[in-house]
Amino acid sequence: MLRPRNLVRPMRDPSDGLRVSRAAAALVGLLVLLSALDAATTHIGLSLGASEANPLMSGLISSVGATPAFVAKLAVVLVAAMGICLLGRPRILVWMSLAMAAIVSSNLAVILCS
Repeated sequence: MLRPRNLVRPMRDPSDGLRVSRAAAALVGLLVLLSALDAATTHIGLSLGASEANPLMSGLISSVGATPAFVAKLAVVLVAAMGICLLGRPRILVWMSLAMAAIVSSNLAVILCS
């Protein structure tokens, strides 16, 4: 019988605090930086006449505007990255960072070809 992986960890002594490795903290920072670059390059692309390819962000941008949408996206990315880090899965952040780097590269290609 297959058993689901146990994602719940035993509680530590509260005085220990949360321990996150420097590498994991650096990955969170890198992901947030790449998300900011995505927001900046998307904003530039939109001002040049490009359209947002992500339907969720496209709807959010059209309903609340670009700046609030980008702030909301950065907040979601930061909270998700910190949660993944605290779950002890920093390797997922590597894949997320690679995906975000590909998105930023695509945005740059659209900008340069405009």
